[in-house]
Amino acid sequence: MESRDSHDYLCAGEYLGYRLLELGVTHVFNVPGDFNLPLLDSLAKVPGLTLVNTSNELNAAYAADGFARATGGLGCCATTFLVGALSAINGVAASYAEEIPVLSLVGVPSTRQYQGMCSLHHTLGNAEDMSQEVDCYRPVTCYQTILRSFTDARYLIDRALTKALKQRKPVLLEVCRDIPMEPHSSFGRRPPFMAPFALPRTVSDPAALEAAAAAVQRFLADKKMPLIVAGRRVRTYQDALLKFATAVGWGLVVQHDAKGMFPEVRARSSDSGGSSMYTQHIPGHSCAGCDLQQQTADAATQAFECC
Repeated sequence: MESRDSHDYLCAGEYLGYRLLELGVTHVFNVPGDFNLPLLDSLAKVPGLTLVNTSNELNAAYAADGFARATGGLGCCATTFLVGALSAINGVAASYAEEIPVLSLVGVPSTRQYQGMCSLHHTLGNAEDMSQEVDCYRPVTCYQTILRSFTDARYLIDRALTKALKQRKPVLLEVCRDIPMEPHSSFGRRPPFMAPFALPRTVSDPAALEAAAAAVQRFLADKKMPLIVAGRRVRTYQDALLKFATAVGWGLVVQHDAKGMFPEVRARSSDSGGSSMYTQHIPGHSCAGCDLQQQTADAATQAFECC
């Protein structure tokens, strides 16, 4: 039992909402359903976090995908147990294929209902197996977990967010309906006194990095017109790559899955006196400028290629 001042503590849904705001997520796209109503109510308590009702779950998933693409960060959609989550799975799968981090929130039955293996609506009729939703989501998410106790809810929320951002893939976070609205000391006091979210840094091996830089330098030493070919994995580094290509005067073409990341068919003068072009490369359908860039290039460097 929590003490009489338990109302001074955040609830799980509020903790999650403040974490989302901290990571730049200002909109959660959702379709309300009986199992996710407590979750949505708790998220609605967070100032600055906007809940956007969509016409169906697939739209919610694609809207979250679009939000992540537009901001370069995380997207979030919220659906209800099984019937809603399965309606959204095509959008989540698209995010997985194109490496877009999306938090797929799903309100699920209460902890008591999970333990009792109750016969419930929104299921496939198998009361002994409550993992059907997770089984469906496993191939299209990099992490799946469920909040069913207060002891580890905070840890699991942060772990899910970390997985999504580090692996640039969707994650599935199920929330039992009796968890989101209950204040608990593990989530911190109001106003939110939370430790800053710390995303673990990936540290390069110095020796390997030096060897790679030396190999690239040798490869480009006698080249006059290098060409950079960028795929979808350059999404989080597109500004740095554009600045680099402009500075050195190299051509930059993007594959179809990176369309829209750079201004297309646009020549720019570089600091080195040359010019660089940014355009899309589709074999057999590229513009004349793109084809010319490829035909005259004497070295092609793939930046985070898609294959």
